[in-house]
Amino acid sequence: MILFSIQLSYGDTVYTDASKSLLEAWLDVIDVVEFAFSEEVHHHARVIFDKFIECHIDGSGTDQEVNEVKMKSEREANKEQLIIIGFLGRLNVQHSLTQLALYTEAKLNELCTCMENPDSVTKIFDALTWLIMISGHVLCMDAIGEKPLIPRDINQLSVQLSQEHKIDSQSTLTTLQSSVQLQLPQDKCDPTVRIFANILRLCEMENRAIESGFGATWSPLLSSTIMWFIGQYLNIYILIDATYYNPLAPVFAELFTIGSALPANAWCMNFILNKVAWNMHKYHHDVDVVEESIRLFLDIVNVRNQKLPHVIELESFQNLIHMRDLQLDSKIKRSVYKGLIMATAAFQNVDQRQECLRHLLEPIGARFDSVCAEASRLHHETHVREKVLVVLDEMTGVAQGINGSTFPFVYQTMRERFHRLPDIMLLFRNYLDINVAVMKVLIEMTTIQVATSGAVDLSRDFYEVCFRAMRCYMEQQGQRIEKIYGDDEEQPDDVLIFVELFKKLTIQYVFEQAEHSVVANLGITILSNLMPKMYPLLERFPDIAMAYYKSLNCFIELLVCNNELHQLPAEILNHILYTIKIGLTSFTYPEIQGHSLDLLITFGDSLIQDTENRLQHLRELTVEPFGKLLFDVIVGLNLHSENKNDCYGAIYLLACASRTEINFCHETVTALVNKQKERVTYATDSDTPEVEKLKNFVFSHSREQKMSFIDLLDKFVSSICFLYHQV
Repeated sequence: MILFSIQLSYGDTVYTDASKSLLEAWLDVIDVVEFAFSEEVHHHARVIFDKFIECHIDGSGTDQEVNEVKMKSEREANKEQLIIIGFLGRLNVQHSLTQLALYTEAKLNELCTCMENPDSVTKIFDALTWLIMISGHVLCMDAIGEKPLIPRDINQLSVQLSQEHKIDSQSTLTTLQSSVQLQLPQDKCDPTVRIFANILRLCEMENRAIESGFGATWSPLLSSTIMWFIGQYLNIYILIDATYYNPLAPVFAELFTIGSALPANAWCMNFILNKVAWNMHKYHHDVDVVEESIRLFLDIVNVRNQKLPHVIELESFQNLIHMRDLQLDSKIKRSVYKGLIMATAAFQNVDQRQECLRHLLEPIGARFDSVCAEASRLHHETHVREKVLVVLDEMTGVAQGINGSTFPFVYQTMRERFHRLPDIMLLFRNYLDINVAVMKVLIEMTTIQVATSGAVDLSRDFYEVCFRAMRCYMEQQGQRIEKIYGDDEEQPDDVLIFVELFKKLTIQYVFEQAEHSVVANLGITILSNLMPKMYPLLERFPDIAMAYYKSLNCFIELLVCNNELHQLPAEILNHILYTIKIGLTSFTYPEIQGHSLDLLITFGDSLIQDTENRLQHLRELTVEPFGKLLFDVIVGLNLHSENKNDCYGAIYLLACASRTEINFCHETVTALVNKQKERVTYATDSDTPEVEKLKNFVFSHSREQKMSFIDLLDKFVSSICFLYHQV
């Protein structure tokens, strides 16, 4: 076995170009020889791990700004390397954790002595950033889609050290709690918690440095990396569910399991939540730190998080509620409101939940009332428009945090304000940013399955607000949509938001049990005004085209569910069919072609079930014209491969829906075969078995027959297309 342990410096071209391939090769080596050469593998893994750390903590770091930019890209670029290093570190887990702890403590001690020396501080920040990233990947493994668990090697090490009386719970708890006093860890501290305590110690140093006026010197990249590490650690090592382990290490079981009598869980959660709040307040100018802090906060308060019921009782969570009164960036405040509203769903006591919601919503309502009163007089003033955008941003955060259990109370509390949103759109009709902000609030509300909340009357009341807002938009902005956009113009976001809102409403109303849906009438009104103006936008902006085709699918599904498809006006039906036609033939995006086929499939199903012949006009316009068009798309090689089965299925359904004596499918197949015979001199007079079966195929709607037809058509198309494009 060859050992690639060349002494490399940070930034060395050989290292940067080859390290990833080198580490991946070592994974293959370990997979093959781990059991046969266990000691050698572990030795080489230890050497690689140590060299990797040395290469990254001895960097020059002479230019802080350049380093910050470089490290930001390396955090993601080196993720695969870090995952492999984490794996190698766990092969010698005791050695790796000890090395990481010692290096981190040494750098923390250096940091305490050189805060006023920018060059030295930058080197230390770079080293600490790498140490934290490596520590995170050693202690935690990626668990996308699975419950994150303590790695087996780390749990077994803690069990072993406990049995040898080298660690104990009390020393570990003391080390954890003393980290905020910047004290060094005790000898009998668990090595995993020792690393975590070092990071908390660094957090406290950061807080003190910034409070003392050294904020310009501190590294925002280091701060965001700290929050990333805390998030990784929190998911696995705090409020542990012991049922997933057999056995769970004694230190973890005594200190960090759910229901533990010792205060470690509460202490850690209070520290983390206070740190999150501190970052959002002090770092509002730095996007990366705030985003990492918000991501951690939203993970904690996610209603699916089993730890949430234990979090909402903490004093630090109650303190977060008071962040509503702070002057924060609107994006931060929106996320704060989202997280806090989400968290209220965990309150088992209804009165307690409603009291918390009331405490959060009343200030927003008061600000909304105040700014509306001011806007009625001074709506052209810039500072008034800014206030309107801020309060709408807060309402968006509230809407993002609502779920089915909190919707009724939130909507009842804010109902009058929601009803005034269309009036705001009318008042600020010349300011698209405010119109877009209002529609974003409504979109976030419609994203919730409010129809499943049990508050049917409230949900319909809210839908009426949406309908008024959409009518207002169409009346005020309809003419602007007709504008022909040039190649250099940006996508009109208001149109995209409007189409998204229409789609969300139609999806929601599928869940309603009303015999005659109000949204169908609204949809007809909107489409009659919107569709003729949309064609230039569809060709120019793929996002709008995608949303538009999705909204049409949702709207047609709604009409089918309510048995109202036959009431669709002829003018709108013609526009929809034209939209389907250009979707099949004019776009390079397979998704749009797929949505067009979905519409035809829905029409085909509806026509088959139309026993009362109420859809005769639709049948005349779709079955034969679009059946033949689909054959043209196939033969012309304009069908995207991922849409093949849907296209064949649409032809089958349209053929089943045909009520003419001569089915278009038989007619088209015959015409294609005859044309082939005219063009190919060596063609025989007799048909192949597949052609003969297709010419005489009897269409009666069933799954087995559909699969048989698709198989026959696929074989037929393969031969026809080959001959057409070879001659």
